[in-house]
Amino acid sequence: MTDPRLGRATAHAPSTFARLRARPIARAIAWALIASMTGLPCIPALAAVVATASGSGSDSEPGNPAQGAASQNGATATQGGLAAPDASESATLGGAVTPDGFGVAPVDLLGWRVESNDAKLLDAATGDWHEQDAKPLGVDVNGRADAKALAVALQARALSAGFASVYTQVDPNRGVIRLNLLPVHITQSGRNDYLRFFTPIDGKPASASKLAAATRLTQESAAINGDHVAITLSNPTNPMSLDAAVASGNARAAAAGTDTGDAMPLSIESQPADDQKTYGGALAFSTYGQRYSGRDTLTESGYARITDGVQANVSASQGLPGLPPHGDDSNGGRFYSESAGVRGVTPWGIGSLLYSHTDYRQGGPDFRDFDINGTIDRLDAQFERPLSQGLSVFFGLSAATQRQSIGVAGLDDRQNLLFAQAGINYQGAIGILSGRVMQGLAGSDKYNLAPLSGPFDSHFTAVAIDARKSIALAPRWTLDLSASAQAGSSGTPSVNAFYLGGLDRGRGYTTGNLAGSDGVAASATIGYAVHPLWTLYAGIDGGIVKPAEIGAQTESSVFVGVKTSHPIRMGHVFASMDFGFAKPLNGPAGERKSPTFGAFLTLGF
Repeated sequence: MTDPRLGRATAHAPSTFARLRARPIARAIAWALIASMTGLPCIPALAAVVATASGSGSDSEPGNPAQGAASQNGATATQGGLAAPDASESATLGGAVTPDGFGVAPVDLLGWRVESNDAKLLDAATGDWHEQDAKPLGVDVNGRADAKALAVALQARALSAGFASVYTQVDPNRGVIRLNLLPVHITQSGRNDYLRFFTPIDGKPASASKLAAATRLTQESAAINGDHVAITLSNPTNPMSLDAAVASGNARAAAAGTDTGDAMPLSIESQPADDQKTYGGALAFSTYGQRYSGRDTLTESGYARITDGVQANVSASQGLPGLPPHGDDSNGGRFYSESAGVRGVTPWGIGSLLYSHTDYRQGGPDFRDFDINGTIDRLDAQFERPLSQGLSVFFGLSAATQRQSIGVAGLDDRQNLLFAQAGINYQGAIGILSGRVMQGLAGSDKYNLAPLSGPFDSHFTAVAIDARKSIALAPRWTLDLSASAQAGSSGTPSVNAFYLGGLDRGRGYTTGNLAGSDGVAASATIGYAVHPLWTLYAGIDGGIVKPAEIGAQTESSVFVGVKTSHPIRMGHVFASMDFGFAKPLNGPAGERKSPTFGAFLTLGF
């Protein structure tokens, strides 16, 4: 059936070339004659830097040509789309690839016959055309589109549909545009082993998702190794321009290694980055503190490369009770937290193992005489598998022990828990999103008189989500939004509880002053860059939480402040600062309602 507006039809009758497929000798002679009479001018499907990796993370979107930027904390990437028509994947990604390409019925579109060696590629490029799609293609009075415009449009549609290694040829004599799905051939030069991340796609058509995932792993590994890595996917031929080919009607491609581009080279080049760093650290002071810490904390952290793609991390935090202006709130308390872990990048994903220990005692005039104290020991193992540049899934297994006691009353409670979690991480155009499901596997709750840590169900289930989005409103103006939520079953353990208080959850209150199995928190901050280094901001944050056995509790606050727009570099050291005031609006009884001073100070090297 033909669309009268577009002239698109599927050829049902076998063509002359289709009949030649069954006659090898005749086909060879025909191809020799064609090759001697005319050349096939070609355009490369993807000849761009795929990734320049000197750090981790990118804002590029999967499945389309995209670009992201990073230095130590990011990288640039340009990808095509998805294609993997090998035998193991043809059921989902494409049909069988035939050497001469005539096993796939061609399609007539806008005065041209479009051929391909992959049925799904052909359908993606030529299917579902509309009248408005043809308008920018220079269609003449005979209904024939401009060759260059149509070829570019077909290739763009193939890329957006997910096909990456597409090699487009135009034969103006025969009125044919041909889309070839090609395998990639991968090589590496330079230090450290980044070829291992791309080995699964070597010799196959490049799936955009796999290409993007391998790029992400390369970025992560390069950040650990202190390398700059350039990854380039390009076509092996160097054709005459398409304009010249169409104008002459009989142009030949100047081949560089192959005559029809039977493989697309993917090259990996690595070298030490200009700002090479394989170790570093930071010193941070915060008046907002951490859960169980009270208010003021000082944190030291460090990282160092162990071997190719493997990094060790350590941190230690101490509470600083008695500091003005609200030192009496934490006077008599204590807080210590230490952690150590290792993180490694493999061809299959990113694995990590982290152990942490926390020791705390609640201070302040209302609590210090009761000797309310506790410890938390936790071991987390996690594996993250990138699916594209900005999307990954993760799986984890955690073991935790929390002990809480009230010394003056001789009360003690010890909870042991083993739980699993799985979820997704996304970073792209719509913002940053993380969602996870936590499931208790085993555990115990041992107490002498009362369950100080609240209800405990070793087989709990909880679903949590965190989201962030930054919006540029106008020159110098930005709007930052964040939201968090959790829905947990009755008896969700304390270590998995949703809490309020602190940044983005009611910063006018002590971090973690309210906690429960279910809760929602949100924050909105508007900023104005008064100087390239400084930004004024104001906003509102707060939330609602359902503690065990009591009604829902809410708290909120408004705040204003000034912060550095980005880290200020001073030689090998960088500094970040944030100073503000928060005014509680509403909260639980007994909480301070006067304005609270807040500050962040960070020095890194």
